[in-house]
Order: sequence, then structure tokens, then C-alpha cells
Amino acid sequence: MGPLSVHDMKGGFFLIASFLLLATICAIAALGTLMRPQRWCERETRLHV
Repeated sequence: MGPLSVHDMKGGFFLIASFLLLATICAIAALGTLMRPQRWCERETRLHV
């Protein structure tokens, strides 16, 4: 295998950047459910009525 090309470096950069973006979105969603559980209780009661 030869030395890394610019194309390989770009591919690795975008792969890591997209993974970090996905991890950030998941962390924000998890924190949203942990910080405000009463929101989900209200939503459930509205669905059952």
C-alpha cells in the first residue's frame, strides 16, 4: 500500500466529522430526555385522551 493521498485524507476527515456530528446529535437528544422527563409525561397523556 502506497502513501496516503489527498483523496484518502479527505475521506477520513469527512468520515470523522460526520461521526462527531452524529454523536453530538445523539448526546443532545439524550440530554433532552434526561433533563425534562415531565415533557414526555404530558405527551403521553395527550396521546391517550
